[in-house]
Amino acid sequence: MAQVKPQIEVLTQDQGLPSREITSITQDTQGLMWFGTTQGILRYDGYEYVAYNSNPDNPHFIPEESIEGTMYFKSADSLWFVADKKLFAMDIEDDGILLFGEEAGIKGEVMALHQNRDGTFWIITDNFDRSPKDNAHQFLQKYVRGKGFITLAKVKRGISWFTSLVTDSELNIWWGNIPQGLAKYDIHGNLLNTVTVDTYDWFGRDLHFLESFFDREGKHFIFPKSKGGIDLLNGEAQKSIRFLDVPQNIYHAAQDKQGDYWFAGANRLFKVAGDSSYSDLTAELQSKMDFKKITSLFLDGTGLLWVGSDGGIAKISEKKQLFDHMFVSDNQGWGNTIRGIVQLPNNTIIAKCESRRKLLAWKENETEYEFKFNKNYEHPGQPLYDSKYLVLAEDGIHLYAIGETLMKINIGDGSVTEYEQFRPYINLTDVLPLIQLKDGRLLFGRSLKELLLFDPKSGRHWLPFDHLSNSKNVTGLQFLLESKTPNKIWVATQSEGLLLVDINGKIDAHYHTGSIPRLNKNKVLVVYEDSNNGVWAGTYGGGLNHVDLEKKRIKVYDNSDGLADNNVTAILPYGENGYWISTYNGLSFFDVELERFQNFFVEDGLSHNEFNYGASLRGYNGYYFFGGMNGLNRFQPERVLDKTQLPPLKLTKVVHLNQKETASTTMDLIQNGVNSLKISPYEQYTTVHWTMPSYFKNEKHKYYTWLEGFENQWQFNGTSSFVRYNKLPAGAYVLHVRGTDSSGNMSKGEIALPIKVQQIYYRSWWFIGLCALVAASIIYTLFNLRLKQALAIERLRMQISSDLHDEVGSMLSGLSMQTELMEMQASKKDKAQLQRIRAISRRAMSQMRDLVWSIDSRQEKLRDLVNRMQELFEEVLLPKGIAFEIETEGISISKKLPSEIRQHLFLIFKEAVTNTLKHSNANMFKVVFATQNKTLKIVIEDNGCPAKKKVNTGLGISNMIYRTSKMKGSLEVDTTNGFRITLNLPFKI
Repeated sequence: MAQVKPQIEVLTQDQGLPSREITSITQDTQGLMWFGTTQGILRYDGYEYVAYNSNPDNPHFIPEESIEGTMYFKSADSLWFVADKKLFAMDIEDDGILLFGEEAGIKGEVMALHQNRDGTFWIITDNFDRSPKDNAHQFLQKYVRGKGFITLAKVKRGISWFTSLVTDSELNIWWGNIPQGLAKYDIHGNLLNTVTVDTYDWFGRDLHFLESFFDREGKHFIFPKSKGGIDLLNGEAQKSIRFLDVPQNIYHAAQDKQGDYWFAGANRLFKVAGDSSYSDLTAELQSKMDFKKITSLFLDGTGLLWVGSDGGIAKISEKKQLFDHMFVSDNQGWGNTIRGIVQLPNNTIIAKCESRRKLLAWKENETEYEFKFNKNYEHPGQPLYDSKYLVLAEDGIHLYAIGETLMKINIGDGSVTEYEQFRPYINLTDVLPLIQLKDGRLLFGRSLKELLLFDPKSGRHWLPFDHLSNSKNVTGLQFLLESKTPNKIWVATQSEGLLLVDINGKIDAHYHTGSIPRLNKNKVLVVYEDSNNGVWAGTYGGGLNHVDLEKKRIKVYDNSDGLADNNVTAILPYGENGYWISTYNGLSFFDVELERFQNFFVEDGLSHNEFNYGASLRGYNGYYFFGGMNGLNRFQPERVLDKTQLPPLKLTKVVHLNQKETASTTMDLIQNGVNSLKISPYEQYTTVHWTMPSYFKNEKHKYYTWLEGFENQWQFNGTSSFVRYNKLPAGAYVLHVRGTDSSGNMSKGEIALPIKVQQIYYRSWWFIGLCALVAASIIYTLFNLRLKQALAIERLRMQISSDLHDEVGSMLSGLSMQTELMEMQASKKDKAQLQRIRAISRRAMSQMRDLVWSIDSRQEKLRDLVNRMQELFEEVLLPKGIAFEIETEGISISKKLPSEIRQHLFLIFKEAVTNTLKHSNANMFKVVFATQNKTLKIVIEDNGCPAKKKVNTGLGISNMIYRTSKMKGSLEVDTTNGFRITLNLPFKI
């Protein structure tokens, strides 16, 4: 069985790493990575870098940028690092920098920085540059809050600054230096022990300096310079035993979650497993990244190993052995491609190797071997050609396969029986699916019309669908499955969808892209029928189609739902609600109840990511087998389906583009944590970025978003770690984000970011209220002005009417009286002229009274109009012996009338009276006021005789029509029976 090899990814300048010379690596409490380099510090969220350096124009400014291999986080917001032999602490929330100098107790240059397991900081300082050379010392110093660094021990400096610090499980400090080798101190600075177990020559002088490492169990590993490799130290006995015998000197060490050890030399990387076997990963590392020196090892919160070097960073993922491999080739790319698989009663696995056209065999605890055909077989070496399926006979000692024809292979002696009668139906370029039914019969063929049923016991065969016409024939058969319903077969095709057929020659159902319900692809590679009246169809390019036979609907699951790939090659059930699904790019497990996929790839231990149709098997003892482009994978689902809990998603930044600005603006959400987001109404777009701090294969992370209040459901965001919204309408929303890794593991929790899009000012309540108030003020002012004008006009009209009545009226009355007096004394000749003057003056007085009445604002009601009409009628009709009647029943005579309306109506009445007096022999005159819907209807009529009525009525009717149009009404004249006028006015009284 092949072992899972560590998977390696790299971050180099080719992948966008800003500086390749990495000196240290650490991780903050939010899961973000921090890289120390020779050109500053890099913050990495899995997608983007933020650079901290000494450029004064950089908003992330640090005074010194040559980071020297040590960085630690004291708390959630404080990064401690050594740069240019100086110690700094940086507040990552506001980039504030604190330099620890002499005022903090620092004795000289900082040579080493170490964070103890209890969170305290220890440093080694060196005053070589500040003291006489024969009196230089190194100091062991501890940070005490409020006091700075206090000195707990010192040693005379050797010929070099070589120094190191580590901590044991009891929090004791082990200080490696030149004169002592290894010195053990307690937390108070008391020297407990010195260990000198290695001496080596350094430019003609003997040195004892050691670097060392403690594992989680308290084992103490030392790295002797004299012989390289690693020793395990018994400190009390001053002895060591060999642990890893390699000639290279070791400088860095780490222990992963599985308890395995990682050791790095100058340019070598070793892994030592729990059983003390070791592997050298240097060649694999160098094939991925060009480097000369390894500078650091770091294990992050997910167990991923980060290797820093002068050529960039390597990420190494090593997972437990989940999949066993067989028939795997060492060739790059495609190797031994597998198509058919069977398991014999003795647990032997036999698989068809398509690339080699051979049968390969494997049995537990035995060496893989090639199945040998009998030497007398007429096609030695290539008897199977391109057959895609193997079927194990009922006797367990024979295999059925299709080569140039149907073959029966004896597993015991390798002999082959060929059924020549089927040779005309075989085309080596066709897929030719082959299955064995429950009753032992074989079913195979390339088209529905040529689908063959063969009974090996009787030797009889027949074509159930031979009666089909060529136009109704279905070609390109891909996969056959016996239904749970007797005599029914599911048929998957390469271009015509999925069929359910009766083995007696009837097509019961046909699902394709034009059917109801419809498939989303017509090329179906595999079918599985469940026990819930449903069928699962794996398509080429369309993912997984579930056909609900009872409800007659189809639901599609594809890579947007988490499926590893949309090309499905095999479907095998697991438990009551699970399916294993192989694809062209990974293996998926689908939990039907949760509708969730978990995916597996090469980095999880698969031999290859691409699987083949016809190469799957649910075997004995709970094992599953899937074959692909390089060998066969075997596994037990119980071991594989352990869920990995991913770290929670983290918001990283928001990018805005305001329509009033020329460039976008960015808000760093890592430094400026937000509980909610406000968006200006002038934003052209808003982009929200996030990350999931799981850094291996993070380009395959998938994300789902839902803007609550704007969208109705979750949206698949693909592998993009951001979402952009353009000109969101004003309102309150909540952005939900969740993510999965390449295996389908879900992130812990989800992002829920409240978003408030502010209303543009002219749509806001305060602006609308202000506008309403201004409008009301304007209306009130105009109303008040018009009221004043109306009152002034009313006063003027009253004044005019009073003046006319009093002044002009008295003058006309005096004129009439004087004329009458003169007429009494005048001659007969002058008397006629004086009579005309008297008549004119009386008419003038009458018209003046009408004018005064019409402009008098005190005569504004309908009652006043009726009274005036009655006066008129009494004055002109009664003397002529004409009775009159005015009907106002059903209307409000107290209703006010505009002066123009009163004047027009009164003059129309006068004209009608004049018509009656001049042109009618009537003895009755009638006026009726009535309301009809929203109109005022006025009827004026007399009972004159039409025979004596003149046709031509002069200008009277024209004047009445004119005055009616001024009131926006209509006038009708009827002379059939007397004289009748009907006015329809567009208002109601």
